[in-house]
Parts: sequence; C-alpha cells; structure tokens
Amino acid sequence: MNLGIDFGSTYSSFSYYNKEKKQLDLWRPHGYSEAIPSVACVDFSGQLITGHDAKQLVIMDNFDCAFRAFKMLLTERRPEILAERGYTEYTPEQVAEAFLHQQVLRIAETKQENIENLVICVPEVWNTESRMRAGMVDGRPILRAICERIPNVKNIQVVTEPAAASACFAYNYQQQAGKKLRGKILIVDYGGGTLDLTLTDVTPLKDSVEIKVLFRTGEGENSSGKIGNAGIAYMERIADLALAESSLLGEAPIAPRDSDFDKFVTTLEEHIKAQRPPVGGQNTTGSSYTELLYNAVTECGEKISRLGKNDSTFVIIKYGKNRVKVKYCHLWQAYEEVIQPDLEKCVKEVQEWMDSHSISYRESTNEQLHIVLVGGFGKFILVQRQLQKLFRFSAAGDARFRYGLGEKQEYAVAMGGALLAEGLVTLKRTAPYAIGIATNIEKTDQHCKGILNYAIAFREELAPNKEYWIPKRFLNPQGGFYEFLIGQDDNPRQGLLIPITSALVAKTSAAYAELQAAYQKKFPNKAPGIIVHNLGFSMDESEALTLLLREPESGKVCRIPLSRYSEVFVMSEAKKVVQR
Repeated sequence: MNLGIDFGSTYSSFSYYNKEKKQLDLWRPHGYSEAIPSVACVDFSGQLITGHDAKQLVIMDNFDCAFRAFKMLLTERRPEILAERGYTEYTPEQVAEAFLHQQVLRIAETKQENIENLVICVPEVWNTESRMRAGMVDGRPILRAICERIPNVKNIQVVTEPAAASACFAYNYQQQAGKKLRGKILIVDYGGGTLDLTLTDVTPLKDSVEIKVLFRTGEGENSSGKIGNAGIAYMERIADLALAESSLLGEAPIAPRDSDFDKFVTTLEEHIKAQRPPVGGQNTTGSSYTELLYNAVTECGEKISRLGKNDSTFVIIKYGKNRVKVKYCHLWQAYEEVIQPDLEKCVKEVQEWMDSHSISYRESTNEQLHIVLVGGFGKFILVQRQLQKLFRFSAAGDARFRYGLGEKQEYAVAMGGALLAEGLVTLKRTAPYAIGIATNIEKTDQHCKGILNYAIAFREELAPNKEYWIPKRFLNPQGGFYEFLIGQDDNPRQGLLIPITSALVAKTSAAYAELQAAYQKKFPNKAPGIIVHNLGFSMDESEALTLLLREPESGKVCRIPLSRYSEVFVMSEAKKVVQR
C-alpha cells in the first residue's frame, strides 16, 4: 500500500488510496477517531506508549511522564527548552521515532501489507531561507532518517504540508466541479505548531495535475517559552490567562509545564475542538454546547474584538484539586496576543507578493484564485473570521472561497500525501532559496560588492538529485575552500555572504585531495598544481542540500551533504552583498 502522513504537532493522520473503491481513505484505529493525538507517555512499567493509548493514560493520570510537541522540538537544540518540556531521559527524535514506528507498523499489520511508497509531510516554515539564515537544524533529514528505519517501508519522500494540501484540493475540486483545476491556490495551513501560507499554481495534465510552488511564508519557530506560533501556543496562553486570574499562580506570569498543566491544556483543546457551526449556519437560542463559541462570536458582529469584553464562562476545567473558569475574554486575549499579529503579517506578505507579480486576489468573483484553510487550527472560528476580513470576504457566493474542503479540511495534508504516494498527483519542485558563491569581493565603507555565481536560482524548478553547476571554473585556494556560500532572497543581485564552519572546511579540503588524486591518476606525467574545478549543488526529493565539487578533466565528483545548517554556516559573521 501507499501511505500519506500528516505528522502534526497536536494530532496526526494517515491516509491511503483505496484502489477497490477508488477513493481516499483515512486510517482509523479500532474504536478511535482518525485524528491520532501526537502524544507519547511512559507508563509505570517503563514502556513508551503513543497516540490514542497515550492520551487515555494521560486523561486517567496513569503515566510516569508525558511528551507533547515532539515534532516542533525535533529541530530544537537548546537544553533549557527541552528540559522545560520534560525531554531529559528521551530526546524529541526518540519520541517521534517511537510514535511514527508504532502507528505505521500498526497500519501495516492490520492491512497485512508492506508500505511501498510513504510520503511524510513537514511544515513549510522548515523550508525557508530565513531558517537557513538563522542556522537552524533542518527537520526534513531527521524525519526522513526516522522513516527509513521503519521495517518494510521501501520508498520515502518528504514534502511540505501546503504542497500536499494543494494536491488534495485539486483532487477534491475535480470531484466537485467535474473538471480539472487550472489556476492558483493559496493554502493557509494552521496547525498546532506552525502557520504556513503557500501560493501554488496548478496545471492539469493528461492523467493528473501538476503543482508548482510560487511563494511561501509562515511562522512557527520556538521562542520565549512558546512551542511555535499556532494552536499549542494559543491553548497554553489561554491556560496561563485563566490560571493567573484564578490566583493559582501567585506572582508567576505563567504556569509550570507539569502534568497538571498538560491535563488542563488537553481538556481545553478538546472543548475548543468540539465547537461546531450551528446547523444550517444559523444562530440558535438554547444552542448545544458545541455551538456556544460560534454564537458568542456571531453576537459580536463585524467587531469581533468585542469578545474580549465577554466575561462569561466558556468552560470550567480541573487544575490539580481546583476548578478554573476559562472565559470568552481569555480566548480573545490569547488570540490577540499569539495568533492575530502573525496571521495578519503573513497574509500581507502574500498579498504584497501577488501585487508585485500582477496576480489578482481582491475580487470576490475571481475564479482563478482559491483560498483554502486547512489544518486542525484552521477550523477555529476566529482564524476563519480574520482570514475572511483580510481578504474582504463576500458572503454572497465569494468564488475565492467557494470550493472548500469541508470535513476533509483537517485531513487535507494526509490525503494529499496519499495522492502523491499513489502517483495520482505530481509535484513540480522549486528551490526554496538561491544558492551559490561570491567571488572578487571588495569591501567599501558601507557595502560589499562582488560577482554572484548561482548554481540554483531562487524558485528555479528542481529535479530531485539533479546536479546544478556554476558554468565558470574556479581555482582551489591554498589550504581550503571559498570564503563564503550564499543564500539569498527574490533578487538575483543581492544575497547573504555566510562563512562556512571549520568542519565544512575540513570536508572540502578532503574533497580537494580526492580531486587531486583523481587528476594525477588520469594524468600521471603531469606535475601537480592548483586544482581547476566546478562547483555546484543538488537537492534530493526532500530538498536537503548537497555541495558538489568536480574536477572536469578526470570527471571526479565529490558530494558533501549540507543538511544541518548550524554545522555548516557561521551565521554570526554573515554579511549582506549587493552586486553592482
């Protein structure tokens, strides 16, 4: 079978294409829902339990220690942050591996099939130049390595969550509209840990559709004690506000991240997830609990900020031996602090990019642009209302929002992954940043200037593992490598000069020795000299970068993986360069 995985910060889902029924199916463990909690805990016998079973142990208080947000912490290297979240005996990578192995093996055993193609989806924010500039560890090769260790899994591919969601939307559009989608999709993917906005262009092919990423932005790094800038951080901020108002925290601004806090947030999350629009979309009197938040927001009209003055109780939750009121004003204050600024900033970045590239997005009759909310947190009414306001949503048949995903919204990423794994949709890859070198650098009082040589240009269409070479040849400087590598923005005349680490210098020096040996083997009678060579790069299917060195006379090529940015670049000494 072929499997698509949405490895989420709070919930994960697994999807596959049912060839007999010719439909996408979601994996549902016996007796549980398709939304599998991204939770793990150690029971009292010392076993690491994951998913629904772990969540039940947490609810029943029958566990030794619990782990959440391990996906967002995969790339975290600060010991104090990991310790604060309880990762002392286990690393986030070990917990993530236990979770994915247990869930995938359970599927394979139940279906009695091996996994032929596995597509696992990652946040778009892991795939940005800003992350590379910040020296962050790349989570894609970590996840890929975890999946490679799952028994009986043959082919593994890592794709971004918005790209997978675009695949799901294009497939769903064809089912609803009866024709293939041609146009642009703005995917707004809001989950537990990240916000990703990705603009894609979809072109119909004979037997499938082709998806090309045009622009992407997002938020979701761990900072100031928060895990990402999405659902988890939002829930935890609500909890802190409610607990502070109840005077249970004393003078402390936030609650300790212990088992009582974890259970409080878990219960709060269940209550917020339970909120649904009223039947038929109408506000009702004496409504059920699941409609309370929708009715409270509806009563605010266009001024949703009025929710911040609503002192009524939304829910009462147990914290230790105490019962704590969570009020509607807490929901709004946390939203205003944690969510609203990031969503507004990212939407404006997309709008500015579309303006600069003459892409129309303002007209409610525009049928060439589809705005699609996906992810569990994308179902939250405050997120939906803010997005509609930013795009001036017209309730009367707004074509940009017409073809939604409905109940598939939460599972769009997993379903898109399954479509890609099955080969029903193809993905045209583009480079997330430009990469190359700078030569002939001259310093002036204010600027650096030089010649920028790109092997891979920003947004260049990429073939996985294809070698992209700088046309000119270079001389090997005595004792090592070039002074800088470059990552740069959507402007081919400027970039960031980034010194490389001593560890990479050692690797490249060893590569030069190999090139020299290959040259002398082919031309034994020639006196050794300075190596003249080409430099290039490649990206694999997961967009992990590899540096390439080639001696043209012998044809010898050396490949040096650059997957962990903090081990490659000296970010503290990075400088801007402008080509004159």
